[in-house]
Amino acid sequence: MSEPQRKLSESEIRLNETIGWYQRHRAERVVEVLTKNRFHALFAPTREEACQQILQMIPEGATLGIGGSMTIGQIGIFPLLKGKGVKMLNPFGRDVTPESRRQVMREIFLSNVFLSSVNAITEAGQLLFIDASGNRVAATIYGPDKVILVTGVNKIVRDLDEAYHRVREYVAPTNSKRLGYENPCSKAGRCVDCEAPERICNAFVTLYKKPRQTDISVILIGEELGI
Repeated sequence: MSEPQRKLSESEIRLNETIGWYQRHRAERVVEVLTKNRFHALFAPTREEACQQILQMIPEGATLGIGGSMTIGQIGIFPLLKGKGVKMLNPFGRDVTPESRRQVMREIFLSNVFLSSVNAITEAGQLLFIDASGNRVAATIYGPDKVILVTGVNKIVRDLDEAYHRVREYVAPTNSKRLGYENPCSKAGRCVDCEAPERICNAFVTLYKKPRQTDISVILIGEELGI
């Protein structure tokens, strides 16, 4: 039997409200600069509101590609998609064998919608991605009719220097450990710029502006999500 949830004190409630106020203002500033960078950007205070926005962007019966993302799993979008009759292409789904994974990754390039996330987003509206195989960043840049990137406010950073520091020193080691890879960063808890065969940060891609022929929406959620 689970323990009853502790009631927050007035000071804790006030603290959470203040943090939420700050995060919202910061996110809304980022939405403005993303829009100037030609992305379709919007802010969703909660994951539930983000899911409703995502559902509005995905047509009935669409082919939907999924990029590897903890955030996408956290927001609870998958059960909601069942009612839209979408064909889901998830290279890391339970029914995908290692032998068929590459084919699924290739099919995603021709999908109607690609749903994924971003590893860091700067206050100047630049998006930074890291990738092991390159399939996720490739599909983000070109291929699918529409790309939807969903991210929490915890991934906002000041500039590209801070973005690279975040993904190298935090995102990559944490993901490597989570996935059970025997990389040096999984043991050291920091980047050592390794030569390991299972290294997951082989590709670093920065989007300064929206690519010319790709329709990209960025949904910033007012919660801390993903890694």
